Amino acid sequence: LDSCGDAAPATDRMKALSTLGELYMGRMDEPRARRTLEQASELALATSGEHSLSYANSLNNLARLHLFIADAPRKAEPLIRTALEIHRQLRGDRDPEVVGMLLSMADVCDAVGKSDEAREHRRRAAATARVLSVAQQRACDGHLQTFTEHAHQRGDDDTVVELLEALVSLREATCGCDHEQYAVAAGWLERFK
Repeated sequence: LDSCGDAAPATDRMKALSTLGELYMGRMDEPRARRTLEQASELALATSGEHSLSYANSLNNLARLHLFIADAPRKAEPLIRTALEIHRQLRGDRDPEVVGMLLSMADVCDAVGKSDEAREHRRRAAATARVLSVAQQRACDGHLQTFTEHAHQRGDDDTVVELLEALVSLREATCGCDHEQYAVAAGWLERFK
C-alpha cells in the first residue's frame, strides 16, 4: 500500500486499505486489521464526510472486526448502528446492503444478549429481501447464506432455521422450486427443523 503513495487518489487508497483490512481479518491478524480498517475509516470520513456510503461501509468493516475477530461486540454495536443509519438515509430501506447490515446488526444484538432485537432485525432483513428486484434479491442471497453459516458455526440452530426459511423463500422467488439452489436450501432447512 505504501507504493500507492500520497499521490494516489483518496478513493483508491481507501479501497486498498479496506481490501487489505479484510485480508488481515481473513488471516485473523487482528492488530493489522484494526490499524488498516481504522485508517480506511479515517480517510473515508476526511474525504467523503460522515454521511457517505464510504464512511458507512468502513464502519461496517470495523464492526465486523470487533464482532468476529476481536470478540468485542459492545464496540461493534455503535459502529454497525451508525453504518446502518447512514446507509438507510442515503439509499433507503430497499437496498441489498441494508439487508446485509440488518443481519450484521442481528449478530451484534445476539452477541450482547439482545435476542428479541436480533430476531426483529433478521425478520426485517428477510422481509426487505422479499420486496427487492430479482437482481437485488440475488445480492441478498449471499448475505443470507453467509449469516446462516455464521449462525451454524455458533451452534445457534434457531437462527439457522430462521435464516434458512428466508433463504428458501428468496430462492423460490428468484430461481423457482425446481432449481438446484432452492433444493439445497430446502434440504438444509429440513435437516434443521
